Amino acid sequence: MIELGRITHKNKIIDLKSKVIYDYFHYFLSENEYLSLQNQPLDNHISILQKIDFRLSNTSLELSSQIVIKQLMDNDLFNLKTDIVSRKGKARTIINKIKGNLSSKNIDVLTLKVNVEEAVIVLNGSYDFDNTEYLELCVDNIIFYLSCGCEYSKHKEEIIYFTKLVASEFLRLGFSIKELTGVNGVFNRLLSKEIIIDEKTKNLHSRFPLSLEIERQRGEKHFKKIVEDFLKNRTLKEQFKGIENYVKKDLLEYIFIVRVKNALGFEGLNISYKNIEIVSSAHIIAMGEELGEEQKERLRNFIKPKSCIYFKIPIKHKSFDSAVHLAFKEADNTLSYLSYPKPLRGEIDKSDIIRIYNNNLGWKWKRESLVVSNDLKYDLDNLELNSILNNELTHLDNLYFRAFTSRLIEDKVINAWRYLEILGRYGGFYKDREGIKNLPFILLLSERNYSKLHLENLIINLINNNRDIVKCNIPDSKIYALTDQTNCIETLKNNTNYYFTNELISDFENMDINFKRRYTSYKGILELLYEQRNFIIHQASICSLSANQSLNVIQILLTRMRKTIISDVKENSRNELENSIKHLIREGKNLVD
Repeated sequence: MIELGRITHKNKIIDLKSKVIYDYFHYFLSENEYLSLQNQPLDNHISILQKIDFRLSNTSLELSSQIVIKQLMDNDLFNLKTDIVSRKGKARTIINKIKGNLSSKNIDVLTLKVNVEEAVIVLNGSYDFDNTEYLELCVDNIIFYLSCGCEYSKHKEEIIYFTKLVASEFLRLGFSIKELTGVNGVFNRLLSKEIIIDEKTKNLHSRFPLSLEIERQRGEKHFKKIVEDFLKNRTLKEQFKGIENYVKKDLLEYIFIVRVKNALGFEGLNISYKNIEIVSSAHIIAMGEELGEEQKERLRNFIKPKSCIYFKIPIKHKSFDSAVHLAFKEADNTLSYLSYPKPLRGEIDKSDIIRIYNNNLGWKWKRESLVVSNDLKYDLDNLELNSILNNELTHLDNLYFRAFTSRLIEDKVINAWRYLEILGRYGGFYKDREGIKNLPFILLLSERNYSKLHLENLIINLINNNRDIVKCNIPDSKIYALTDQTNCIETLKNNTNYYFTNELISDFENMDINFKRRYTSYKGILELLYEQRNFIIHQASICSLSANQSLNVIQILLTRMRKTIISDVKENSRNELENSIKHLIREGKNLVD
């Protein structure tokens, strides 16, 4: 849940603007289901250009990729009349060229790629997607609007606009939402003045991301005093420049140890792949000789399973979560490489991973299997279904759950698309593009109730978890009882006062569902999933930036589709899934026509 207003300033105007930046940064990165749909796609100019650039790496552009590229360029961020960044100077000129190329009957892929590369250089300083000039531009604009002296209302749109660009840029650069919004997230570090001295190494660690200028003085006699004085006297500009420092921190090389279980055929194998080595448990114990006793015990537990070998994988990274994903991917590639031409047996154990750096141990643990409480009945068990319908729904559910629980992103994409593909077949749509065109209509039936319910719950939870900030006058014990009242939101409106919840309450009271716009949005999400499926099937590749982003939304949409279908089957005593799908699509079309 979002914590509101956890940043303050003695100047009232700056105080409110700072709160807006803090609140909306967490709003855009929230994993709340309602907000996830509202904020998708969470893109900026560079992330869109990077997605397009990936697709242009193949000179033969598939139809599905052409559709997605045009869809990406239709984003409001590339509106040459209204967008703050795109409408100016060189950016406007090159974006206009890209749009012109895409409007041609035959797209010139080579010219388009050159134009996209030029656009990246104009906006980000170079054709290096790890460059940070674009981020610096966004941060500079935030600092300008913070300190300009104008009331918040005058620059509300600009402040929220650049905050969204910064949030999406962090995600594009590989940081996870947990890293950005958790206890050690960006803003908690910007507010911190904490200094920690490592007892063993005597190294100084500042929670606030220090600038390169200060870091260069590390090792000097009075370095601690330099850091303390800076943290005590830092200006508003220096504090928000910490956002850039956080991203610019050095890429450090860590050693990841990945376990391969049920390993057979590796005996005497002395082969490495790239810079990855096969190592023994004895080698791992030797690597941890300088660790503390507690960390040594953690290491011993890691090597306890029998019939295992280990991959030693060096990775440079800024984001731990992204590095873990990359380590497992490299381990999969290594296992595939070693299994040819001599077949080997083994499976990457993705429940556990070890990271070793500078005599410190880090690890990530994940439950190996999905556990469902015995007292929770599977919802199909509560329906009286004939055997055919029960088998149809059960088969769909196998794909549905795999789309959520598979380890590899490629498997999630394939299972999610297969689920939609089969729904389309039941609806009488045997061509993929027909399914993409018609299945979004099912989602429209639950749109109004879904939006109202989830926005109401969001408002209630925000107010209850931020009572002091929103100036709530309602006792704790009575907040959740309001959900049963028809005037719930009105009561909250009259007993709270904070700009952020006031805006959400206004959205709730004035909610007007544009079904055509929602349909177009959902259809676009299905187009993107279909394209990713084609990448995997036909090119053995995937655009991770697109896939990770779309899967979060796809899983929400699959759940809504499933609930809508099961509800229709139950209410209308359906005997065939085909009748339910066709009925729901017809009803959804009526909302758009």
